[in-house]
Amino acid sequence: MSLTDPLAHAARLRADYTGEAYPACRVRLAPQPHGARLIPDAESEQQRLEHHLLTAIARPFRWTRLPFGISHLEPARALTLHLDDSAERVRDILSWTLPWADPDDSDGEVHGIAGLRLSDWRHGRVSLTVPDTDAKVVLAGLTAATWNTALGAYHANLTEIPHARLYWQTDPTAVTAHEADSTARWEHDDDHRGWWLASGLLRRTPLFASTAGPVHTEAWSYPARPGVEWVMEVVCTRPSRTHQEIVTALTHPRAGLPLRLTGLDCHCGQDQPRSCTVRLAAAPGHFGSLRLMFNPRAYPGMQEQRPAVRRRASTRRPAGGR
Repeated sequence: MSLTDPLAHAARLRADYTGEAYPACRVRLAPQPHGARLIPDAESEQQRLEHHLLTAIARPFRWTRLPFGISHLEPARALTLHLDDSAERVRDILSWTLPWADPDDSDGEVHGIAGLRLSDWRHGRVSLTVPDTDAKVVLAGLTAATWNTALGAYHANLTEIPHARLYWQTDPTAVTAHEADSTARWEHDDDHRGWWLASGLLRRTPLFASTAGPVHTEAWSYPARPGVEWVMEVVCTRPSRTHQEIVTALTHPRAGLPLRLTGLDCHCGQDQPRSCTVRLAAAPGHFGSLRLMFNPRAYPGMQEQRPAVRRRASTRRPAGGR
C-alpha cells in the first residue's frame, strides 16, 4: 500500500471516527468521489430519530467503559450501532427509548420516544423505526438471547402497571393519537435546527474511545434549549491530550462537524488536576453549540490505558413520526 494512497488515508481516518475495520472503510469509501465527506450526514427524519436516540442513551446514569455503550458503528442512510454485550445496558436502552404511557398519570406523558417501533429483535439485530418515515437505527452486537431476556423482563415490569399502554407493541405502520399529541406538545417548529448536532455526535461516538483513552463519556442538552445546546463530559486520565485531539477531530473539514472553537479553559499540567472545558459553536449556516468537559477523575480499579474498542484492522423528550 502506498503511503500516498488517498483512499488508504481516508479509510484510516474514518475508522478513527466510526470504529469500523479498516478494510470495511476502504470498501465503503471506494465509490465516493475524491474529497467527499468521509461520514455521511443523516437527513430529515433520520436525523430526528438519531437526535432523540442520543438524548435517551447518553444519559449520565450508568458508567460504561465504551462511550454510550457503543463499540463501533456503520453510518449510511440508516445507522447501525454495535453495542457492548451488557445486559444492564440493554435494559437501559429499552427503558429510555420504547414508548409507553400510564393513562392514570395526571400529565398523560408518553415515556420513551413517542412513535418508536421495534422489530427483528428475534434475530439479534434490533431495528428501531418510526412509522411513515424511512428513519431506521439498527442495534447490533448482542445475541438474540440477550434481547429476549431483556425484552421479557421489561415487558413484565410494565404489565405490572394497571392499564399501561405499550405503544411500541402497537401497529408498526402508524403512530397513535396519544403519541402524536405528545410530539406536538414537546416538539417545536424550530427544533429541527439542532438535530444535526446530536446526530453528528452519535455518528462519531467511537471517536471518544479511540482518541487518547477516555474511560467514560456522557452527554445531555440543556432543558431550556433541548437538543440545541449540548454538553459532553469525557472522564479521562490524560485530559491535555484528549481535548486537543478531539477538538481537532470534531472540526476536521472532511470527517468532522461544522463547528468552530470559541473558548478553551485549560488546567492541564497543574499540581491539582481540574476539569478542562472546551466550547464550540456552530459554523455559519448552522444552529447549536457544544461544550466539552474533560474530567481527569478516575474510578476505582481503572487503568490508564485506551479502552479495547474496535479496530479489527484486517483482522427527554418524546418524539415520533408525523
